[in-house]
Amino acid sequence: MTVVDSDERKSLWKEYIDRCHHLGHTRTAGATMQYIVKIDDGPVALFGFSASAYRIAPRDQWIAGVIGSAWHIFI
Repeated sequence: MTVVDSDERKSLWKEYIDRCHHLGHTRTAGATMQYIVKIDDGPVALFGFSASAYRIAPRDQWIAGVIGSAWHIFI
């Protein structure tokens, strides 16, 4: 897994998202963390988190309480 931390990687990230995601590339709000997962030098997954994802622990705890032991299925 590679952190998207350079202009070159940001360009790749945008290209992959635009080409492969059903919504295409859109601007994210606030701070972001982005990762490219590769196998044999080919991308297999992209992960992106925006600033709002940093503050959703209370929501996740509420969902865990509602779903109970099945929570691990969704993570």
